[in-house]
Amino acid sequence: MTLNKAPIAIVGLGTMFAGRGTTSGFWRDIVEGADTTSDIPDSHFLTRDFYNPDPSVPDKVYVRRGAFIPHFSFDPVKFGTPPQVVETTDTVQLIALYVAQRVLERAQKGTVGKVDPKRTSVILGVAAGTELIGDMASRLNRPVWIQAMLEHGLAQGDAEQIADRIVSNYTDWRESTFPGLLGNVVAGRIANRFNLGGTNFTADAACASSLAAVRHAVQELWLGESDMVLAGGADALNNIFMYMCFSKTPAMSETGSCRPFSADCDGTLMGEGCGILALRRLEDAERDGNEIHAVLRGIGASSDGRGTSIYAPKSDGQALAITRAYDEAGYTPRTVELMEAHGTGTRVGDAVEFAGLQSVFQPAAPTDRNWCALGSVKSQIGHTKSAAGAASLSKMVNALHHKVLPPTINIGTPNPKLNIANSAFYLSEQARPWVRGNDFPRRASVSSFGFGGSNFHVTLEEYRGEGVKPPRLRILPNELFLFSGDTVSEICTKIEETLDLCESEDALAFNAWESQEAFEYSASHRGYLVAGSVKDLRAKADKIQRAANKGVPLSVEGLGYESRAADRGKTAFVFAGQGSQYIGMGAQLALHFDKARKAWDRAADYASLGSADLHRIAFPPPAFDDDARKRQFALLTQTQNAQPAITLVGMAQLSLLKELGIEADCMAGHSVGEIMALHAAGALTEEAALKLARDRGIACAMAAKQSGGRMIAVFAKEVTVSNTLAQLPGKVYLANLNTPDQFVLAGSEHDTLEAQAAFEAKGIKVVPLNVSAAFHSPLVEAAYAPLKEAILESGLKAPTVPVYSNLMAGTYPRADDETQNILARHLTSPVRFFAMIETMYRDGVRTFVEVGPSDTCGRFIKAVLGKRPHTVVSLDNAKTGGVAALHNAIGGLCIAGYRVNLASLWEEAPAEEPMPKPKKHELQLNGANYNKPYPAKARVFQDDELAGRRTLDQLNSEVAGLTAKLAELSVRNDAAVYQGAKETAELAEAGVQNEQPRAAPGRIAAQPNVTETVLAIVADKTGYPVDMLDMDMDL
Repeated sequence: MTLNKAPIAIVGLGTMFAGRGTTSGFWRDIVEGADTTSDIPDSHFLTRDFYNPDPSVPDKVYVRRGAFIPHFSFDPVKFGTPPQVVETTDTVQLIALYVAQRVLERAQKGTVGKVDPKRTSVILGVAAGTELIGDMASRLNRPVWIQAMLEHGLAQGDAEQIADRIVSNYTDWRESTFPGLLGNVVAGRIANRFNLGGTNFTADAACASSLAAVRHAVQELWLGESDMVLAGGADALNNIFMYMCFSKTPAMSETGSCRPFSADCDGTLMGEGCGILALRRLEDAERDGNEIHAVLRGIGASSDGRGTSIYAPKSDGQALAITRAYDEAGYTPRTVELMEAHGTGTRVGDAVEFAGLQSVFQPAAPTDRNWCALGSVKSQIGHTKSAAGAASLSKMVNALHHKVLPPTINIGTPNPKLNIANSAFYLSEQARPWVRGNDFPRRASVSSFGFGGSNFHVTLEEYRGEGVKPPRLRILPNELFLFSGDTVSEICTKIEETLDLCESEDALAFNAWESQEAFEYSASHRGYLVAGSVKDLRAKADKIQRAANKGVPLSVEGLGYESRAADRGKTAFVFAGQGSQYIGMGAQLALHFDKARKAWDRAADYASLGSADLHRIAFPPPAFDDDARKRQFALLTQTQNAQPAITLVGMAQLSLLKELGIEADCMAGHSVGEIMALHAAGALTEEAALKLARDRGIACAMAAKQSGGRMIAVFAKEVTVSNTLAQLPGKVYLANLNTPDQFVLAGSEHDTLEAQAAFEAKGIKVVPLNVSAAFHSPLVEAAYAPLKEAILESGLKAPTVPVYSNLMAGTYPRADDETQNILARHLTSPVRFFAMIETMYRDGVRTFVEVGPSDTCGRFIKAVLGKRPHTVVSLDNAKTGGVAALHNAIGGLCIAGYRVNLASLWEEAPAEEPMPKPKKHELQLNGANYNKPYPAKARVFQDDELAGRRTLDQLNSEVAGLTAKLAELSVRNDAAVYQGAKETAELAEAGVQNEQPRAAPGRIAAQPNVTETVLAIVADKTGYPVDMLDMDMDL
């Protein structure tokens, strides 16, 4: 039989792992590069009981760290599991139930009634053993304990009492214990609670269990036996037993850090959690309107066969699974740009895996290098064992959906033995936008391997069809809050109300959105702030309130307040020039906003740019040493790269401005920024502008080779600069007149060094610039002819919106040929920037929006205009990041009276409502079993308390001594003993009975209320408090 191996759509996704613990929180932790590991919590086991740094000590572990899910609110009523049942149910079942409910909700969104529950299956990777199995089995060792105590000399009664005390440290056996400890019931409980009628079972392939489950799920769909399958994995087995297993292998990190593919890797760390994905055949998902996160194209499996040991990995066995996956997917590994490795952080495991990957990937393109990012989520959340593949798969699905290349942390220095620099792969410790042209979709893969030689490899790609795509998860590094009021009291009250609602991080986005919805542009008092944390929010809110109470305007990075009447005048876009570039420019906006990233995607398809991968130049994979960082910056600084890259950053920002409804009355640019100004004014197409910027850079590089030269920035008044230059014998030119106090000079190396010495002798600050030639001076005249030719080829027309020229400090004419001539002369002529700004101000421009990398032009404009009324905002800031700069710019425009389409900030990634406060009956669970007696209820004995206690041998010795003394005393003074007995008897005869009279019979007690009786019985049996119960509840 030949299966129809149709593409499989991922139509829902839910996770709970260490860190923030939610689905969106997991993705945020990944993108931010968070290390979620911590010390082992006491809820799991007490490290003082088992820790010893020496790995050879029997029954001890040499690690004290791992990754643990945070506490979460579990509603026992909602999930049909009374508190007493929860106590006898392994937490892995409850975590999976909790996550599955959210996955089903998302998968069925908009498709209610179209997916038949009777044809919905649950197949999860789960270890056969659970924590509860170990606990319940331990209770059964009572005979062993008693035997040991009897052999040690204790009496039977004492031994029984001590055994009773030991047993009290374990959960009691109940009717619900048997199903509660079974691994397979993880799937069964989900099917039971949500009334699913398809297949339900669990798969155990050790650390490859999740992908084994996914393979079963895919085959179920290919066979047509299910219409939807919940697949993934869950693992909460982080007790001392699992730690002991990994410690004695040994596979744990002695330094307490998981470092896959690092030179310093020394083992893995334990993790826990759950990841579940809803799978459907792609054609069914498209037909029924499911949200499609990504598409699964192939899955390969293999066994290692015979090896040196049952747990030793084999690269050729792993390569077999990888090859089978691509054979099934129907494409080559050369098109895979993101590889999520099993990557445990063990030296042997990582090396074997890398060899297997390289043996399949490199032959796909023998001469190519470093096209595929390699990583492992275990560096952030530890090794989640049965859930490991689900964590990796969830990470890759999110990466494809959000078009992000996620980081792998803790690398430091790549393992030199892997020779990664000469492979198909590269490592990255920072999240980067995933830029891709249209030649093939973004593709990612996942490997997962388990003890016993179980190997799995899954191939995925982004969904590019016409079906429904889910919104992005909102994980911005900060949010914009807007406040307004007609009085000081009103705006301060609104601020306080917002602060009261923002008690936790997850409430920031939602309340930022609400603050924007409530903002009144015409209000007398207007304020904004940009906050990335609750602490940040409170500190900045306090500054706004103080400014409002004092009645003074406020405009600093990240916040502003205004009470003057809004008069924004004309608005100008001012585009940044060369010198504004930096490694990473444009990356953050492209990471978080599809519209910004799409500009980079389009550029990747422009054949006219040749082989220039501008995104790999602007935001390359982070370097691991200073020499590599210097090489990256030198590559970016080359004019043929810097100028088109700067232009492209501006284009991405221009896309966002358009969506925000922010328009300009005129345009301007600094140096090469004038090309972007002309593009924004309709004089050049996007591709033509990028090509012209690159051609201009090439012409500059050619001129630099011929003439060389040098440029310096001088901080002095123009008259001082001119007078000093007039006294020098050499030829040094005024190249950039940026502000009344800052000028850039150009000339030969000899002449500029002479000028620098002259200025410094007068105590004037001079800064040499990192450029390759004396631009904007006659020394680059050789660039004029090729630049003029490139301008003519570009199809440059006269702008349809006024564009101010650096050359003239006035606007371009409305004639094509004059426009072309001015731009051609621009490179060899001075940039009269501050004169141009003065002209723009005289023409009524009061609002200046800097577009492009950094905020250099914005600072120049502020220096030119001084205290005159104006608003300057910059869309980038190399220190605070692109998102903060964008929010800062929007906030500044809003309080200046510019009406912005704020809704566009939320269309791609809407805000999630904050998690509700726990209800009184909800239980707080984490990865450990709920309410287990030990160690939660264990008494801690202090050393001084134990020091006074004696051993059994010591007690026996003391008893023997006491017995001898008693024998000696027994022969003394028999008469005294007899007299004492006689007196005692006489006292007994004289005793008085003090029996109290019995009370007279009263009324028969009233019969108890039947409802109260029933509720009391149910409370006793289930563990629910009586005040939580209702006769109509479905338990």
